[in-house]
Amino acid sequence: MNPTTLFSAYYGLRRAAFLLVLALSAQAVTATAQTIIVQDSFTLNGTSRVAGGSLAPTSPEQQVGGNVWKTASGIASGVFTAGGAITTKQNNYPTEMRIGIAQPSTEVTVSASIVVGNAAFTAIGFLTTDNGTTSSWLATGSSADSALWVYITPTGSWNIYINGTTTKISSGSISGFSASSTYTLGLTYVPDTQMARAFLVDSGGTETSLYASNGGWFASGVAATSIAATGFRIHSIASTTTGSPVVDDFLVASTSTIPEPSSVALLAGGIILAMVVGRRRILRRA
Repeated sequence: MNPTTLFSAYYGLRRAAFLLVLALSAQAVTATAQTIIVQDSFTLNGTSRVAGGSLAPTSPEQQVGGNVWKTASGIASGVFTAGGAITTKQNNYPTEMRIGIAQPSTEVTVSASIVVGNAAFTAIGFLTTDNGTTSSWLATGSSADSALWVYITPTGSWNIYINGTTTKISSGSISGFSASSTYTLGLTYVPDTQMARAFLVDSGGTETSLYASNGGWFASGVAATSIAATGFRIHSIASTTTGSPVVDDFLVASTSTIPEPSSVALLAGGIILAMVVGRRRILRRA
């Protein structure tokens, strides 16, 4: 093979290898990592967490920071069930629990395992303050402190709101919903775009986006600077304990993009090394 052909083959190989490295690099930044901000399974511990005891002001089982659960005083507090979940302290009275978090800088999701039971609705969301009251969650205008939230009723109807009940983003109904069954209710928020997504997962793992368009994503208009807490609300209207609502396995987690492990870099290095060796052989033949 003459030198011109050899060098042409080499530069063709180099160009192909360069494009492959670029492709690998693009793939290398698609991995994601999850960071737990708040996690609480509400497991009883025999001391600060006992059946019938108040969730506030205990600390969650895992968190970033040193915050505690907060609620309005008296009967508005959520209490532990014998099975290690949270229910209302008194029938026919709303319970609202919240906990402070840092202003989100990456995609963040709040979720909880719920049984709606005989409650008017059960809700999760992001809030402007961790100072809980029984009314501000549902307020309107400047009196509201629920920045972005979603609720679901015993019939499976749901609503997504921003700024208390000032603005309804969307509403609908889940076919075949059972008030006595366990579901995971979730809400994801992306601070740089202010996009959000609400979802429901049944006991079989089937996930349903509660917003029908755009892959479930909607523009919330909520600034990250307005988010200072997260939590849940059990809006009870029942006069008996039969079919009491419960909230369990509360989780707030952020998601961020990270580089792939060093295996990609090793592969890219191997390609470059092969190119160097190939070039030396070509030069010797030339």
